[in-house]
Amino acid sequence: MRRTQPGPLSTPELSSRVLIIERDETVLAALAILLRKRSYRPQVVSTLAEAASAMAQESTPFGGMIAGLPFEDGDFFA
Repeated sequence: MRRTQPGPLSTPELSSRVLIIERDETVLAALAILLRKRSYRPQVVSTLAEAASAMAQESTPFGGMIAGLPFEDGDFFA
C-alpha cells in the first residue's frame, strides 16, 4: 500500500485546523497525536456544546471536523 503525504493546501491557516468531537478520551488523544504528526492543528472537544462553543469563539473557520457518533448531548442533524 502506497502512503501519500497531505498535499499543499490553498489556505494553510484554514485547512490545517481540525475540530475533533469524541467522547472516548483515548481515541481523542490518539487522533490529536496523529493529526499533529501530519502538520494539522487539532482542537479537541467531547460534546456538541463544547464544539458549538469552539466554533463560535474562532474567527477563522475550521478546515475540517472529525466526529465520533452518537452524541450524548444532541444531534447535528436535528
